[in-house]
Amino acid sequence: MRINNYRNLLNAILGLVLFVACIYVLVSKGFQLKYLIASALSAGLIVVNLSWAGKRKGAEEIIMGQADERDLYNAMKSSQAALRISKDICFMSAILSFLLYTIAKTDIYFNIGVPLVVVIIVMFVVLLLCNQYYEKHN
Repeated sequence: MRINNYRNLLNAILGLVLFVACIYVLVSKGFQLKYLIASALSAGLIVVNLSWAGKRKGAEEIIMGQADERDLYNAMKSSQAALRISKDICFMSAILSFLLYTIAKTDIYFNIGVPLVVVIIVMFVVLLLCNQYYEKHN
């Protein structure tokens, strides 16, 4: 089978992980209908995504075939702006939650702030890796 859309292939692999997890929980916790339904839905997800991975062209390939330089530039600038805005929102929310934690001494604010800082660090590492990849391959 020829793969035309790698995103659907990745979704099928994630569906397989979900299916294995549902079957494991179904076996370990005993029979429960909700785990059986979840495993059936994940099996359906696998089948649909595998069939779409072979049949359909990915959206990225379709857009690249029809886009001119101006469209690509606009897409690049808008994605950079969206990344910057989401990073700023995460940073401000983390600072605010740490500030509320120091004032109120409630653990929930600390538990909100730490994952936000982790998200910022992950975004930074992914940005560095993507920049390094595109410097080598373009």
